[in-house]
Amino acid sequence: MMKLDWQIAGDIHRNTMSLEVWDEDQKHIADVIRYDDTNHLKINTYGNEIDLGVLKTVMELALEHLGAFEDGTPLTEATLIQEILPK
Repeated sequence: MMKLDWQIAGDIHRNTMSLEVWDEDQKHIADVIRYDDTNHLKINTYGNEIDLGVLKTVMELALEHLGAFEDGTPLTEATLIQEILPK
């Protein structure tokens, strides 16, 4: 399993909270974004092919560190959207 670095970032204009993830080479490989207005999560892999074990770890980090939506709804009840942007 590769070593992952991560941080939490908030955006008050979009009313979101994000988990940003980098691999061991400090390449930004994924974001999980919590949208509080619509109670959905978006995963962006930036076109990277990510091993299922790494993706599972990313989602576990998001569930642990992003917290519930502002209205108290747990993230496990979120609608999930995947977005793939160009590298």
